Amino acid sequence: MEEQSTDSRPVEERPNGEDAKSEWETLWETVTKNQSDFASWESLIRLVDSTEGGLSPQTPPEVLQRAQSVYDHFLAKFPLCFGYWKKYADLEMAVEGPQAAEQIYDRGVQSIHNSIDLWTHYVTFKIEHSKDDEAIRALFERGAAAVGLDFLSHPFWDKYVEFEEFRGEQARVLAILERVIRIPLHQYARFFEKYSQLSVTRPVSEILTSDEYHRLEGEIRSVPVALKEGEQPRDRTAAEFDLELRQRIHALKSEIYVHTQAEVMKRWVYEGEIRRPYFHVKPLDDVQLNNWRKYLDFEEVEGDAARVYALYERCLVACAMYEEFWIRYVKYLISVGDSARAANALYRAVHIHVHPTRIQIRLLYGTFQESQGQTAEARQTYQSLVEVVPAAVEPVAQLAHFERRQGDFDAAVKVLDDALARTTPKANGDAADEHDGESSASVDIKGQMFLLVQKAFLLLHGFDKTSEGRRIFVDNVTKFGQHKFFWLNWFNFEMNDRGSDAPNHVKTAFETLRSSSNLSPDERRDFALRYLDYVNERGNDPAGYLNLLSALNKEFPAVTGVEGSRKRGLDDDPANPTKKARTSPSPSGSPYQASQQAPVQAGGWSQAGSAPAAGGWGYQGYWPQ
Repeated sequence: MEEQSTDSRPVEERPNGEDAKSEWETLWETVTKNQSDFASWESLIRLVDSTEGGLSPQTPPEVLQRAQSVYDHFLAKFPLCFGYWKKYADLEMAVEGPQAAEQIYDRGVQSIHNSIDLWTHYVTFKIEHSKDDEAIRALFERGAAAVGLDFLSHPFWDKYVEFEEFRGEQARVLAILERVIRIPLHQYARFFEKYSQLSVTRPVSEILTSDEYHRLEGEIRSVPVALKEGEQPRDRTAAEFDLELRQRIHALKSEIYVHTQAEVMKRWVYEGEIRRPYFHVKPLDDVQLNNWRKYLDFEEVEGDAARVYALYERCLVACAMYEEFWIRYVKYLISVGDSARAANALYRAVHIHVHPTRIQIRLLYGTFQESQGQTAEARQTYQSLVEVVPAAVEPVAQLAHFERRQGDFDAAVKVLDDALARTTPKANGDAADEHDGESSASVDIKGQMFLLVQKAFLLLHGFDKTSEGRRIFVDNVTKFGQHKFFWLNWFNFEMNDRGSDAPNHVKTAFETLRSSSNLSPDERRDFALRYLDYVNERGNDPAGYLNLLSALNKEFPAVTGVEGSRKRGLDDDPANPTKKARTSPSPSGSPYQASQQAPVQAGGWSQAGSAPAAGGWGYQGYWPQ
């Protein structure tokens, strides 16, 4: 859901016209201005909970409304704080009664559906306030689907077993334990021991399915009875058959135990490293983040889809503010064809958990919306991102290419031109006033270079206006001549031109580089190798090629021939995004705190942490160097 605006509530009248704000008003104003201020929210909730005399049916309506508003707005912003759903349910229980409290619990388990603690509190509440056993069982089954596979879900399963034991439903208890002994849980051995003790007292029909029973019966009867010396052949007695059947059942269940134990041991190494399984705005350290990455790797290799889903959802409680895990989850869901879950995960990430200045998850969201035919929604996603992070160039480029994919090339060019207009003050070297919001929102000179390259290729491919695209490069040699990125793209632009004059234009680009660029000797040599490849592959003058090779050997001694040049060209190919894409570092601090910093770092070209991962978001695969 979108962040809700915290509209003002009735303010208590101040005696004698005093202007001083109450503590509640001060805190409310603080969280209204900055809804991400977790500490102020906590202080505000403590203030609400400490209302003199406590909250009760006799509480004045305006005070109750204020308390409810605080919880509603806080939990809209931080829905993963399971303890506050419990506190809110307790408040409603005290004031409105069981029905209102149950509504809060239900809202809570929908917002954080895999909270073992919240589900355990919810079913406990339901048991205490409902006489409908079937409704209670239905709630337990909802909880089992949500948290039953969690490694630490034993408190929930204990509560389920306890519920049926209290009602004397031993057959139901056995059925629950039959499910639990197959799940890798922290306390797997305790559940198996309980199962073993109970199973020997229950009919075989409750322990085995019909197919299992007939299989074991056939195995037993196919083996003759072991006879003592002199004893006549005979059939098994009922007692003998039952004893052997029980022994085989024990062996069968022991196999399950051994398998479950092995699965627990494989996961223990990861579970033991999880120090904070719950949500908090404070950052996780690198050890914790890396452990989640390795644990997810493990479950994906294991290949049990249900367990993979469950672990991702657990991870995205503790790591809710880290976009890398949301992106990974969505990519996994798309890879297994689960578009519904992917859409849900993207919505939660973009509208609830990941800070608005985090770019990559929103670019992925827009692309996903496009893939689902949601054109208007995708355009809104891209446009909003451009507005929220105006200093980043990836959203601008993605919006431009979105319009291109819609067939509106004029709109695509306009997107780039509008962004380039914002770069003019900085690009010309004008000193920007630190209080000038427009200037501070401008992309830097490298960003301008990136957008101009985008425009050049759009003119080439979208409008077939090769000469206009070429003019962009020719006119900006002085401004961008020190950047390898600029020359890579100029070369690639000319090599994409299939006109008869293309070789001459490539030659012009190369001669301009030789005479005008500020590249290092090694970089200039690389381009000489590229040009040699081009002449060899596109030219029709072997003698001219050899003359060029000789001249370049003198200018660049490392130029040794076509084979060497071809290898170097592949290593530095700008069309290979895995070579040129800049990667996002793992956040070293809180993802929330990092998002409060200026979106453009000193000397950078886009929002910190927003550059695409290798092989990810690339526009022709070219990124400023």
